[in-house]
Amino acid sequence: MQTNLTRLVKRVAIATVAVFSGGLQAMELTGNLGVTNNYLFRGITQTDDQAAIQGGLDLDTGFYGLHFGTWASNVNFDGDKGYEVDLYGGFAGNFWDVDYDLGLIYFAYPNQTDIDYTEFYGTGAYTLTEGFDFSTGLYITVASQKNTLNDGGSVYVPLGLDIDVPIFNGVGLTPFGGFWVVKNGPDYEHWGVKLSKDADKWGEFSVAYEQNNVDGLNAREPRVVLYWTKEFGF
Repeated sequence: MQTNLTRLVKRVAIATVAVFSGGLQAMELTGNLGVTNNYLFRGITQTDDQAAIQGGLDLDTGFYGLHFGTWASNVNFDGDKGYEVDLYGGFAGNFWDVDYDLGLIYFAYPNQTDIDYTEFYGTGAYTLTEGFDFSTGLYITVASQKNTLNDGGSVYVPLGLDIDVPIFNGVGLTPFGGFWVVKNGPDYEHWGVKLSKDADKWGEFSVAYEQNNVDGLNAREPRVVLYWTKEFGF
């Protein structure tokens, strides 16, 4: 879900700059669809290393960076199949050349038991030089169901560097990683690199290598993940 949220933040931040320089912008509703051979979230498979179909809606209200969205995917936790629905909202903008976003995300698993949780997030992205964008953030669990390992007080910090590859039009290289301090579970780090290609009206195609150092669940094994995503307007 983070990729779609990051793209929304960039759009909202640009619109917010326009707001303060020339009035309110029109409300905008966009959607996204995606397919992947393995849904990884913070380095951990959410589909038991199986494929996922995903999609969401994002609303930029045009009112000083205020935005809302929802996103969904199938999940499979050790044979317990179901789906995830994320609801989020926040306030995005640009300050001192940093695109920022502050808000809340509610992670819901309607047919799983007691694993819903809510996070407060703050993210920022900064252009180091043309074609090099650095991003980071802070995600703090503020509420959770009683059986959730990701209990209140867990903290996740992502790191990423988006690099435009100048010799290939529309190609991006993204080294990324993060670490999660889990209150009722093992702390761990994950890392990887993604290569993506913007295919214009055909969406975006990408391939990523990812690995982590968490114990159990065969999670230490390196994974190669393929993605296709498409954004559209209404």
